[in-house]
Amino acid sequence: MRKKTNFCEYVEKWINTYKSAEVRPVTLRKWYLALDWMKKAAGDMILEKMTRSDVQQIVNFYGRFHSYLTTKDFTRFLFAPLRDAYHDQLIDMDITYRVRATSQVKDKQKNKWLEAEDASKLCKALEDDHSFMADLCILMLKTGLRYAEALGLTPADIDTSDRTITVNKTYNYKLIPEEKEFMPTKNWSSMRTISVDILTLRMLQEDAKDVPEGKSIYITKYAAEPPAKNGRPRSNKTLYNATVNGYLKAICKRLGIPAITVHGLRHTHASLLIANGASIQYVAERLGHANTETTQRVYIHLLEKRRKQDEQKMATAMMELGA
Repeated sequence: MRKKTNFCEYVEKWINTYKSAEVRPVTLRKWYLALDWMKKAAGDMILEKMTRSDVQQIVNFYGRFHSYLTTKDFTRFLFAPLRDAYHDQLIDMDITYRVRATSQVKDKQKNKWLEAEDASKLCKALEDDHSFMADLCILMLKTGLRYAEALGLTPADIDTSDRTITVNKTYNYKLIPEEKEFMPTKNWSSMRTISVDILTLRMLQEDAKDVPEGKSIYITKYAAEPPAKNGRPRSNKTLYNATVNGYLKAICKRLGIPAITVHGLRHTHASLLIANGASIQYVAERLGHANTETTQRVYIHLLEKRRKQDEQKMATAMMELGA
C-alpha cells in the first residue's frame, strides 16, 4: 500500500532540508512565500496521487493573480521539490513535464529597457545633473550591475590600472534585520570583475574620494547630502531603490522617453551589448548570470532580433559572393 504524503507538507520539509541552510534569509522568504501560494492552490492534495493536470492547475491558480514572468518564476519553486520527489521514487513520473506558466494579469512594466537612442539621451541628462544619484544611475547603465551590487562597491573594488571594478558583495539597503551591512552576492557567479570605460572609471574615482575604506561609496555620498529643504533631517537610514526609481522617472518624463527602473538600467546595458554583437557568453558573465540559459530566457526577444539581422547579413554576403 502506497504511502499518503500531503503535498504541501512534503514541500515544507523539502525546503527545510535543502534550502534553509543553503540560501540567504531573503531568498528563503521567497521559498516560504511560494509555499503559501501552493497551500492556497493545492489544499490537501496527496503527493503520490498528483498528476500533471494537478500541477498545471496550481500554476493556473497562481497565474490568476500574477503576471506571466512572475508566474514563470513561481514554477521554479514548484518544480524543484516535485522533480526531487520523482528522482527519490516517491512518484512514478515527472509531473512537471510540459507544465507551462499562464497568466491572466497584464505585465505592468512594459518598458524593461531603453532603445539605444533613448539610452543615450538619458545618459547625457544624467551626466549634466552632476549629482551622486546621477552617478549611481550612470554606473548601473554602463556596467549592468544590480542595484544592491552598485551600492556594495567600496573604494577597494576599483582597480584604476586594469580599468575594472570587482563585485564581491551587496549592500543591505532593505535593512534586513538578520543581515549585516554588507551581504553576499546573489550567487557565486555574481562575484565577478568587469571592465569599465575610462569616463566611468574617472567618475568612480571622483566619487570614491574621501570615502573610508570598507564603506559603501554611494551610501556614504547619500549620508553626506544636506537635509531636506525644510531643514528636517533625512528620515531614511538607507537609499531605497524606490527613491532612485522616482528620480529616474522624473528625468525620463522630462526627456519624453519611456520611464524605467534601476533594474531597467541593467536590462538596457544588456540590450546594448546584444545589439552591438556581444556573445551570449560574454553578456552572461558580465551580468553575473549563473549560466547562459538565464541570459537567453530573459533576453530571448532581443536575441531573436539579433539573429534575424545576422541572417540578413549572411544572405547579402552569399549573394555578393562571386558577383
